[in-house]
Amino acid sequence: MFLTLHHSYFVPIDAQSVWTESWVSAERGGSVTIPCYYDQMHKLHVKYWCRGSNWYSCSILARSDSNQPAGKVSISDDPAHLVFNVTMRDLQDEDADTYWCAIWIEFAVDPGVFLPLMISSGNVKNITGKELPAGPPTASSGVSPKEVSSTDSTESSSSQLVLLLTLGLLLLLVILLAIVMVAMLNRQGKRPASNDDTQNRLANIPSVDPKNAMIYSTITLQNQEELSSEDPAGLMVYSTLVLKQT
Repeated sequence: MFLTLHHSYFVPIDAQSVWTESWVSAERGGSVTIPCYYDQMHKLHVKYWCRGSNWYSCSILARSDSNQPAGKVSISDDPAHLVFNVTMRDLQDEDADTYWCAIWIEFAVDPGVFLPLMISSGNVKNITGKELPAGPPTASSGVSPKEVSSTDSTESSSSQLVLLLTLGLLLLLVILLAIVMVAMLNRQGKRPASNDDTQNRLANIPSVDPKNAMIYSTITLQNQEELSSEDPAGLMVYSTLVLKQT
């Protein structure tokens, strides 16, 4: 069974490059063909069909430059009429999703336009725009699946950067601790040497043996006449001691 239903307006990302129906609906088990129109400048470019609501990470299902068998999805390009047609067969509930008509441009941004695909269990009913599933914005993101990474990869890169910074700080802390420990060990190694020098200096001071020492004493007395009228207790004696090592 073949059935296609669409609104009468387009939702192009780049109105000058690619456009298609606003949405398409088909019965379960049936088939649907979606026309994707493009500008004449893209006649020689490769066309492809991509699945996924996120343009950054959509999955390419078919390309016009590949000889794919007539399986689930096929794509055929008609440059004479500036259109490539995408056919999807044996549609099931899990095939309901957002799809993209896109053109592969080497070393440049790929123009593309999205449309939702509905799967119904019976006769297809007209669906208003309010009932359409939420999809990507109608303005081009300026980025193609082949040129950008997904949001998850960006978050992963940020996590890796934080991890690297943390490891770098830990390594710096370990190096600083090692430097402090080496400095403390060097200081402790120098202290015994200072004590040895002090002990050596003390050892070089000559010691005096009391048995071999000679003691010289000089006693000076004041004039006897001057002392006669004074109290003998006030007598002052001056003594000089000289130790000599033998």
